[in-house]
Amino acid sequence: MIGSFATSFLVFLAPIFLALVWKICDHKRAAAKAELEALPFDPTPPAAPAVFLRHLTQPQRVFLTQQLKMGAMYYAIACWLMLFILSLPLFHALPHESKWFNNSAFLWYNFVNFLPHSTQSLFMMMIPAIIFVITPLRVGPEARFYRSRPLTIRFIFWSKILPIFLGIFAGIATGMALAVALLLVAKGPIWHNLPIAIPRTLGPDDAALQQLYRDFLTTSVPSLLLSILTTLSLFFSTMLMVATIPVKRMKAAAVVPLVALVAFLGVGVLPFLSLFSSDGHTFSWFRTLFIYSSLGPPPPRLFALVPVALSIAFIAIARIFVTRLEV
Repeated sequence: MIGSFATSFLVFLAPIFLALVWKICDHKRAAAKAELEALPFDPTPPAAPAVFLRHLTQPQRVFLTQQLKMGAMYYAIACWLMLFILSLPLFHALPHESKWFNNSAFLWYNFVNFLPHSTQSLFMMMIPAIIFVITPLRVGPEARFYRSRPLTIRFIFWSKILPIFLGIFAGIATGMALAVALLLVAKGPIWHNLPIAIPRTLGPDDAALQQLYRDFLTTSVPSLLLSILTTLSLFFSTMLMVATIPVKRMKAAAVVPLVALVAFLGVGVLPFLSLFSSDGHTFSWFRTLFIYSSLGPPPPRLFALVPVALSIAFIAIARIFVTRLEV
């Protein structure tokens, strides 16, 4: 079992490692070619900018193009990570598989069960993204450099936030769609005609599985997928707001413990609390925030507007904080 998941992890890292090697080799090849030819500098006229960039100045276009490339990179990473997590039940033997006598029900049960647990891995991906966005705006010479450029802080902030934010969430949504499509192609619509009772051999220690399977039958997969996006959005915006708190008369590093606390709550405490809740499924404020972190009936989808509104508010507050940072 450990060997199977170790192999899966290597499979996950393989395209990232290959992309890194290709980038390094391409850079060395270009440097070697330039050194060999030793041609004088002959600037070529820049290509015509994309339609949505034409109203921007040249410095704005250069800066925004760099950030769009970073957003595309995060899109690819998020898409691959989500597809990898949700595809694990499809390609690897899981514990107690031999005790199930309905393969379709077993596979769909594990696929759905993997959904709420995927948020922890995605939370961890958010942390370096926040560091990448905020550090150049508040720490060291780079932050002072940005404030001396012909670009407003407002433009720099939104150019950094939106490509990465949209890239991550578009990648997650694409990974979800690809995983469901892959499952449909490989196994067909296995979510249809699920047995009412759990199709599994039960032992004396498996009594709780019957209730878990009943919760599974009432689980809404579209709501689970939507909840992953809204919960990640709330986590991202909360970390962004905390990371931009304008700490007065203190070093910028003073905000690091606050960011670490928010990261710890998101990655560790919130998923743990969902296992020990007042009604057996989630706390009432989990439902209000549309945090759908366990199998069972979903919260009303209208509640999804709450984390969306909070995310917009927290990002707006972070934008105000950035202009008040001491660098």
